[in-house]
Amino acid sequence: MYDEEINNRIKELQLKDTDIARYVGVSPTEINKIKNDERTLLRKDIFLKLMACLDLNPLDFGGFARLDFKSKEDFYNGEEFIKSIKSYINSNPNITA
Repeated sequence: MYDEEINNRIKELQLKDTDIARYVGVSPTEINKIKNDERTLLRKDIFLKLMACLDLNPLDFGGFARLDFKSKEDFYNGEEFIKSIKSYINSNPNITA
């Protein structure tokens, strides 16, 4: 499904699974499962961090990503998403541009 685009972006950015995992907050095994489309459910926070890490637009995956959205409150509009990502980046000293 979305594994090909994610894999292509990882190759393009020349990122290692361990680096992605550290940024996203999961194990390298989880990143490998995502890359191989072996995940049946992907938590919203992990998905958004992965999209930020790979500089991909999460809206491009809206029809494909299997997320745990349960109500309209689980969705971000564009402005809220940008604020959320900025807040996360500003509060995490391990993230560098």
